[in-house]
Amino acid sequence: MWALQYTPKVVLSANDALFAEVSSCLRLWGGFRKLSKRLDEEACTFDLAQASWGPNPFAGLCLSHADVRGARTATLASVLDGLPVECLVDTNAVLPTLNQLGCYTLGHLRALPRAGLSRRFGRTVLDALDRAYGTLKAAHSWVLPPDSFTTSLELPQRVDNAGALLFAAKRLVLALCGWLAARQAGVTAITFGWLYDTMRARDVEAEGELVVRTATATRDPAYLMRLLGEHLDRTVLKGPVNTVKLGAAQLDAIPHPDGVLFPDKVKEGEAFEQCIEVIRARLGASSILVSALQDDARVGHLQRWDEDSGTTRMALDIPPRWPQPTWMFREPLRLLVRGNRPLYQGPLELLAGPHRVNNGWWDCHRQGGDGWQRRDYWLARSPSAGNLWIYRELRSPAEGDWFLHGVFS
Repeated sequence: MWALQYTPKVVLSANDALFAEVSSCLRLWGGFRKLSKRLDEEACTFDLAQASWGPNPFAGLCLSHADVRGARTATLASVLDGLPVECLVDTNAVLPTLNQLGCYTLGHLRALPRAGLSRRFGRTVLDALDRAYGTLKAAHSWVLPPDSFTTSLELPQRVDNAGALLFAAKRLVLALCGWLAARQAGVTAITFGWLYDTMRARDVEAEGELVVRTATATRDPAYLMRLLGEHLDRTVLKGPVNTVKLGAAQLDAIPHPDGVLFPDKVKEGEAFEQCIEVIRARLGASSILVSALQDDARVGHLQRWDEDSGTTRMALDIPPRWPQPTWMFREPLRLLVRGNRPLYQGPLELLAGPHRVNNGWWDCHRQGGDGWQRRDYWLARSPSAGNLWIYRELRSPAEGDWFLHGVFS
């Protein structure tokens, strides 16, 4: 599954080897050197012993057995001729006889008469030799990604700390991202679980699980590992763990960013949404608040802050007829009045109004609130403070008093 993100042509052989045909996708990964470096870095996670390159998979297998990095087509025969004969698959049974004949390298084996070699050892050795040198083609059954993804990994030793499970999770996450790339999809939710050891307490369940959600569909292993790490840092294990498992809970297609073959723009907002998910995982769901517009004539009640649930917020269909202040006071400021004119850094000039608000009677029972409002709002101008948003109270006990509620930038 891990290798499928680099090429759709992957084969698992009977010799504990993984074959991946990458010649058709080298440009996609920036060339041979970059792809080779990336594969080497990730192969360590899967305990792969040796990675080698060759014009065909069987030549690469021979090179890996001899700890040779690789060989090109032009130099393949000369490189293989110098390898020990035991590097060739299917020769273990006849290896003592070949050594008695003085045949120690593949070059020695290739120099033997083919007819006599076939009569003595059958076609198995000759076919293996021809496949390694590329003179005999072989058909492969490519690995197909399954419809769903779930995998598990048995730990080499019991783990008591949830944070230590992240190291074992890396192998599972890389396999998941390979499967997602083959499916051209991303995850919006994954399940990471663990099985407790039989030495656990009697009141502890057999397994535990946590669900990790993402803001957008992704198959970025670094982001998934970071998000999973934040969740595991807040998790307390109830006993020793001996097995971890990973599954794709929710999938979503990842369309091409702009419908062109080679995009030159990064999707806007993606990094911000990932940052929000990390904050939510670290501080909890209540740490992320979003503003929700309300269909309310009271200026202080037009917006409400709720926990982000991912639902669509209501938008006002009709814009307000009156200008809204840029900044509002938490508590309205009572104004002085002289000659029936409110004062704030000098006499105020009433520019527009009144805009009457008579609303919120259902909230009049709230203690210490400004639920039921009966006010006349005015747009006023101060010679020093600029444009202001003031109102005159129409309800007792402050009826007739003037208040400053907001300012315009």
